Amino acid sequence: MRQKEAVVVNINDLNHGEIRQISVGETEILLSHIDGNFYAVGAHCAHYGAPLAEGALNGHHVVVDGDLQQQQFIAYDIKNNQVLAIASSHLRTDALKPDANT
Repeated sequence: MRQKEAVVVNINDLNHGEIRQISVGETEILLSHIDGNFYAVGAHCAHYGAPLAEGALNGHHVVVDGDLQQQQFIAYDIKNNQVLAIASSHLRTDALKPDANT
């Protein structure tokens, strides 16, 4: 695959710890500024198409809503360009009966 170079943002316009989705031609990418380094990855999660820019950045990981109907969340490593985990928020709940003796 041939690499392309393009000026997309002034480095002073992307704050430390910031992620931003931009378009380069017809390609959408996610830019990030983490620990003095700049990263560019595809703007959407490959599994669900969720926009990574809408996620919460923690270090070099971004957590984003995946399949909202299934209440799934994706943890994505921007630095290494890989999915770390896909988790579901479906939790079992049970009614509790208080114990009068405690």
